[in-house]
Amino acid sequence: MRLSPPALAVTLALLGASCSPAPAPASPSQPADQPPAPTSDSATEPTAKPEPPAPHPLLGLWQIRMERQHWWPKMVDGSLIVVEDGDGLRGSLTFDQMWGIDPKPVEFERTDPDDLAFTLHFAGDNTLPVVGTLAGGLLSLRAEWTGGAQIDHSVIHGERIEHVRRFEPHSPTAPFAHVADPAEVGIETAALDRMLWYAQNRDSDALVVVKDGRLVCHRTFLRPESVCTTQSITKVVASMAIPFLIEEGKLGRDLDAPMSTWFPEWADDSRRSRITLRHVLTHTTGLASSGTKAMQETSDYLEYARASKTKHEPGTRFAYSNQAIELLTGVVAQVAGEQVDKYVQQRIAEPLGITSWTWSRDNAGNAPAYVGLNSTAIDLARFGEMVANRGRSGDVQVVPEWWFDAIVEPSSVNDEVGLVWWLSRDPAEESIVQTQQRVDLLAASGYPHADRLDALVGRTFETRAAWWTAARARLGDEAVKSLGRYVRYPAVAAEVRGPVSCIYHTGSIGQYLVILPEQGLVVVRQRRGFAEDELERRSVRTDFHDVIDLARTLVR
Repeated sequence: MRLSPPALAVTLALLGASCSPAPAPASPSQPADQPPAPTSDSATEPTAKPEPPAPHPLLGLWQIRMERQHWWPKMVDGSLIVVEDGDGLRGSLTFDQMWGIDPKPVEFERTDPDDLAFTLHFAGDNTLPVVGTLAGGLLSLRAEWTGGAQIDHSVIHGERIEHVRRFEPHSPTAPFAHVADPAEVGIETAALDRMLWYAQNRDSDALVVVKDGRLVCHRTFLRPESVCTTQSITKVVASMAIPFLIEEGKLGRDLDAPMSTWFPEWADDSRRSRITLRHVLTHTTGLASSGTKAMQETSDYLEYARASKTKHEPGTRFAYSNQAIELLTGVVAQVAGEQVDKYVQQRIAEPLGITSWTWSRDNAGNAPAYVGLNSTAIDLARFGEMVANRGRSGDVQVVPEWWFDAIVEPSSVNDEVGLVWWLSRDPAEESIVQTQQRVDLLAASGYPHADRLDALVGRTFETRAAWWTAARARLGDEAVKSLGRYVRYPAVAAEVRGPVSCIYHTGSIGQYLVILPEQGLVVVRQRRGFAEDELERRSVRTDFHDVIDLARTLVR
């Protein structure tokens, strides 16, 4: 989204967080009933020890609440973390449901409480200078854009963020052998408080954070912890059957075996005969999707998936497909000789000491591969910790290590998906490259304006916003609007390059499993559905789409 209104005024209100360092107490005065310390003729009058400087009043975690009258969404919550380093103050700002903000640090220019100024960064290389003052614990700010149309803004009352509990009073820690204070393992405690604040305000049930095998946060919010549906996170657990089958010599390591090997009725179909196991794992089968609801209304999910017809050429288009992943149910059952839930339970859950996992089955007795796994947040984090350690748990190599190189290889048509897992790169390290191959794929998908991107072929863009600006200039507003009907851009319309720093998967109603392997960090967020009070409030927010950005702020 481009932000370029002419005299656009924004007023923000922030209230000081209780996690800000408290000023050092003054030294007590000398009691009157004690004699003065002895002195000598040569002794000089003792000088008072200088008090350490009070911490800057901006330090800590702040809540932002901004109300905009004529621009959706009307009310935006956010948070600001201010810390101090050798160069002065630095900040990190996050808005909830605010489009177009790049994950760049706040640049403080002046930090006097009576004369504050910093800059925010927005998509399209737009910046927003902010000025304000701090008085009585209330930080009032005013920001102005230039250009575009006037949009009115107004402020509503903010609320103080209390220091949040990071552990439940009687939280079980098994199967983690170690619990650590966040600061001891390099977690920014203010950033963790911010993540917890967002988790609570987005109607989460549980949030678990593990760093280097140590549990640093285990919180529940709406209800006590119990086994919870993982929804589509089931997919990444079920897919872990594949490396075991390869190691046992029952599948080829190249993953290019045709699916007609297990579904012989596909052999005579011109398109389905060319669908491979790799296409299934990368959501590039080309199968038409009639929706998950239709599949769930049948008694046999696998038979429904086997009957699916193709809509596109295999390997030419990314389309997230529950019914394609459900085909793994049939593959595992035929190759392993048992259902995927039993196969994975013996090879992963038992070695990890996971006891909470249960797996639903359809009326035909099949354990689905696309959904159906239930787990506590703690046990799901234990699975994530094994993934972060490239298949190891302690001294045991649970899953073959080579698999963790394979899962982060992007598919040929979408650089944000590997083998089932979603892939994320640090925005500071990624770039966008327009290639002819992606333009050709876009044209093959039926997009009528693909040739307008030919002029961008060979160019590299430092940010997604820069690619978007250039693509918009070539396509025009109307063609840009229609682009979204053909691809998820720019991950499909152009190549996203850079080291993969995060692998993750999500599930409907707000399940998240986020893993940053290099940082040894695992974050699990769970929801168990809707409580009565949620339905009455009508203010339920299940998404936690910026959890990856929040996770990246946790590690110094």
